[in-house]
Amino acid sequence: MSADGLTDRERAFCLRYVANGFKGTAAYRSVAPHATEATCRSEAARWMTKPHIRRFLDAQLSLYFSRLEMAGAEALGRVAQDAKADIRELFDEHGKPLPAHLWPDSIANSIEACEVRADGSVRVKLVSKLAARRLILEATGTLQDSTRDGVSALARAIRGDLGLPDPGTDRAAS
Repeated sequence: MSADGLTDRERAFCLRYVANGFKGTAAYRSVAPHATEATCRSEAARWMTKPHIRRFLDAQLSLYFSRLEMAGAEALGRVAQDAKADIRELFDEHGKPLPAHLWPDSIANSIEACEVRADGSVRVKLVSKLAARRLILEATGTLQDSTRDGVSALARAIRGDLGLPDPGTDRAAS
């Protein structure tokens, strides 16, 4: 164990976690390659709660984010992730909700609100997929007139991308 209180495996886990974009399960798999998926998920979550690991990661993340500037492509990628967020990722193979600490980052970052009810059930609200998709269309220039009726403009843009005729145009002229 070193001065920061980490074992070699814990340090490797932390560095992999930062390097892979904060995917705890994959980081744990890198230090325990023969562990099952469920074990990787649960152990990653458990390790992330250890105070000495949190201290090390906080320092690493502070350094990481101090150097990080979000480029347009990354911002658009994060919005695309919101547009593709699939709530089914919050459930196990038996349809039971996963505990919050096991939620994959791919959907956890797209959660707008989360409420734990008195009976222990959880209510989750995802960011608006429609808003995310609209923003992507606007950012890519596919949807240029955002001052008109947004829903019909969005529908026209999507129909155009799919190569479908606009229902408001004269089909005989095509």
